[in-house]
Amino acid sequence: MLAAFAIAAVSAMAQIQYVVSGTYDGNGKTVYLIDELTEKKIDSVVVADGKFAFSGTADKDALMAVKVNKNHWTTQFFNDGTPVSINLNDSTLKGSPQNERLTKINYELEQPPSIRLTSSPTTSSSIRRVRSSTAVFVARRCTLGWRFL
Repeated sequence: MLAAFAIAAVSAMAQIQYVVSGTYDGNGKTVYLIDELTEKKIDSVVVADGKFAFSGTADKDALMAVKVNKNHWTTQFFNDGTPVSINLNDSTLKGSPQNERLTKINYELEQPPSIRLTSSPTTSSSIRRVRSSTAVFVARRCTLGWRFL
């Protein structure tokens, strides 16, 4: 029984390869690859000739993001093993269907009229605007009783 638990724990933390390539009109600027759950920088590269690239290994289905700085749009994706191509100029992503849907949802959350969240009737009725970089917050709040308007 202990062996089965150990195998399950190891498989839950399986590392798979990620390959991220992209374009950005910011030659000489630094682009960061971030683990969205821990908010730690995984890697960084300097944009050359309008291009950047990352590769390595991370947890399977880890929520990762690429961004230029804290004031710039964050393009999120799940590490599902499918190569990702990101255009930071228009915040588009090409990759697995799951990652393309995530990008579309995040983009739509930023567009007017924004999708708003409101608490359930048993708590405050305040309305909150959701930013694209807060997908983790949205997921957590939805499990705590928040609903889409």
